[in-house]
Amino acid sequence: MHAIPTHICVKIDFKNAFNESERAAMVAAFAQHGTPCVMHRYLKAHLRPRWCIYYLSGGKLVLAEYRSSQGGQQASFEASGGFCVTMLVLFQEADKILAEGGGCARATCDNLTLCGPPVLVWRALGNLKRDAFMRLGLVLQESKTTVFAPLGAPRLETKPPGVKVGVNVGTVAARAGIIGHGLVIAGTPVGDKDFVMNYVTM
Repeated sequence: MHAIPTHICVKIDFKNAFNESERAAMVAAFAQHGTPCVMHRYLKAHLRPRWCIYYLSGGKLVLAEYRSSQGGQQASFEASGGFCVTMLVLFQEADKILAEGGGCARATCDNLTLCGPPVLVWRALGNLKRDAFMRLGLVLQESKTTVFAPLGAPRLETKPPGVKVGVNVGTVAARAGIIGHGLVIAGTPVGDKDFVMNYVTM
């Protein structure tokens, strides 16, 4: 971002990513990516397209009338691994678009970051929102999607409604009320000097 300040950086959030991914799509993705046969059978067993749901009533487990077809247990290998493999193609498509302008798409599990010229970033974001929902039933939460532009407002004129500008506010005495602009990516603050200082002095 400092090397090419005309680029912008957008951090994306998918609603309940691990819990709402279609399990049938996860199993199919593992099969297509050449997962070893034994692992594919394991995942198919744990990520059946339709799963019985039980709830506790009167001290007994009762079979619900509906079935679950989405997600896996939070933090489990099959849920996180399934999501990552299923989303890989969409992430690669976004990366290809951004590469046209010297940008890139990088992901840490369900946290995807898009960097590049604004016009390409917004195109990639729009494609991800559309394709993740159509192919996988996932909802891209624009209310939790944030952007950082080193050159500020002039680079945000075409920002989609709902996408927020990434900011933080200093809280310690020496920095109280000072506003910084940036994003936290994989636990690392990326932004202007005030954003970084506010983050490390919280």
